[in-house]
Amino acid sequence: MDASQSVGGTSEAQQLRLLADDLLTLLQRERPRLEHLPGFWKAELHARTALGLLRYHANMARPDAARKTPDRLATMLSLRDLMMADNLQAIAEREREHGPTLVFAHNLHLQREVSGLWMGEQRMEWWSAGAQLSRRLGTDYAFIASGMGRATTMGIGDPAHDTPEGQLMQLPDQISLLTRAELNVRLDAPLTKRTDFPPQAFPLKPETLSGVDGLLFVKDAMLKLSE
Repeated sequence: MDASQSVGGTSEAQQLRLLADDLLTLLQRERPRLEHLPGFWKAELHARTALGLLRYHANMARPDAARKTPDRLATMLSLRDLMMADNLQAIAEREREHGPTLVFAHNLHLQREVSGLWMGEQRMEWWSAGAQLSRRLGTDYAFIASGMGRATTMGIGDPAHDTPEGQLMQLPDQISLLTRAELNVRLDAPLTKRTDFPPQAFPLKPETLSGVDGLLFVKDAMLKLSE
């Protein structure tokens, strides 16, 4: 939160960022000649990661004490997801001949629409890795959201009926995987977002469900973990 504590704006970090950019550019420029070599994929991964982290820390060092850069934290979140998207695309391309790649992450990282959360009094919004990948990969990208009904050990009880979770609690199985078409049949509008989640948890948003390809729903999260 304190930009002055970051080393990302030092002359050494700036010089290292230039070197990382030159290295990644060299690897990309020479890809046709080098990509068959055993160490190429890892070298490109390291160069891409180094440049992404140096970008992130450069932004972290931007002063915002006077609110001159109110987008500083949102930019940090977006750079993090951009790195995630770049890595996932590289993995998908490498593994394409072996089949699809399954990614497990929070809905906020994989959804197609803009992501957002509150940090103190500031509302942060950024484009997630899913938003980036869905535009790069088109129909080759699918987003299966996840949600839960209750988790008593976290203080989360039964959801209200007018929430997505409340209506999905009527499903017969403890764990259900639903297509988008099945969701449309199961959910009756208008829906509201539940408000009984603790700050570290995120309920399903009705507007998010319109952009999913499927939903994995767990009625009782702690029950399934204990089993």
